[in-house]
Amino acid sequence: MLTQFYLAVTGNAQTLSNSLSQINKIQQAWDQTWSSTFKSGFADGSSPYFFMTYIATFVATLASIFWIMRWAQELSAGDYWGKHLPHMLLVLVVGYYLTNSSQLGSLLHGLHALGRSWETGILKAEISGVKIAEALNDQLATSQAKDEIQQAFGRCDAMNAPSVAIPSPKRPTGAAEVALTPAQRKVYDKLECYEQAAEVAEQVKQKYEQAYCWGKCAGLFRFFDNVKTASEAWLRNIRSQISQGQPPNFNDVAFNPLANVVLTSTNNQIVKWLLYAIQKAFVHLMEFGQWAAALGAPMALAMSLIPARNTNSIVSWLIIFFNISMSKIYYILILGVYASVIATAEAQTAEEMTFALILGLFAPVVAIGLATGGALVMLRAVASTGAGVASAALSIGASTAVSFIGIARRLVLKR
Repeated sequence: MLTQFYLAVTGNAQTLSNSLSQINKIQQAWDQTWSSTFKSGFADGSSPYFFMTYIATFVATLASIFWIMRWAQELSAGDYWGKHLPHMLLVLVVGYYLTNSSQLGSLLHGLHALGRSWETGILKAEISGVKIAEALNDQLATSQAKDEIQQAFGRCDAMNAPSVAIPSPKRPTGAAEVALTPAQRKVYDKLECYEQAAEVAEQVKQKYEQAYCWGKCAGLFRFFDNVKTASEAWLRNIRSQISQGQPPNFNDVAFNPLANVVLTSTNNQIVKWLLYAIQKAFVHLMEFGQWAAALGAPMALAMSLIPARNTNSIVSWLIIFFNISMSKIYYILILGVYASVIATAEAQTAEEMTFALILGLFAPVVAIGLATGGALVMLRAVASTGAGVASAALSIGASTAVSFIGIARRLVLKR
């Protein structure tokens, strides 16, 4: 999931960038966190999983003692011992995994890898003939590339150039250059900045095409075709003004074809950066949530030994764990469907702010909402477990003495 969706906000101007090397490092860091927690870190006792297992073993021991007391009580009342056979088997299974925690850790690590494979599989699916992964890459690449182009032209916009005429579209050399006034030099500096920005656009296109698309980003190509056409038309207009002896009008946005392609408001940029930051936090929280849920697995096993009706702690844990996986999958599907729609409509550039809203705000909310069915089941199970535990504790506390008296009485009568 991180490889596809991790978006970082970096740079002195908080410019949005997406470095695949950084993404891969973060993905590897999460994989290493899972591995060191549930596999390698357990051997030397440095993993938090080691301490969670220790606590769970203590709880399981107490739960087993409570169960033995109840069993003794029921045996003293003449109950058939065989009805406790399923719980006996559960005690053996839980005891095995808690005393061989490396096996449980490997199982948890495998469940996480299983969920990751589901996410990868969803990305390979197609919607309306468009692969989800390709549609998402196209949208992300177009948005990222547009931000970089905006930054390149934005530097030129920020340069101060007085409204003065200059001798020619190209900066003169030799004595003619020496004769230029400081104001004319500033005009040439700004004009050359725009020319360089137009040349850099092709390099930016190649960079994002190689990083994301491998020749399959139609939206990215359309965007750069528009940038090329608009920049050539605008520079041609500026050079025409210069050739006619007029001061070049850099600030007349109404006659600037680039305005509809690369210009955007500062407020929109800030909102988009914020939405991408929220999305980044959501992805990390999903990874952390599943990691934390896995840490609770030993405790879920231990709680299942408490002798109470409807003790579904293992089922509840499975619902929590896979509920997070389902939230990730729904998140991918929501983004994938929308990216496929705008790819089919050829509207990657026009819909970038809408996509940012869905990416950082609406998709996380809807994804979690769609996955709450399992959460509701889990809450019901936990609630019934709590009531059962309380009832069992009162019953055991009230009848422990009676149980021992009954057992002693039978031993005395046998003698």
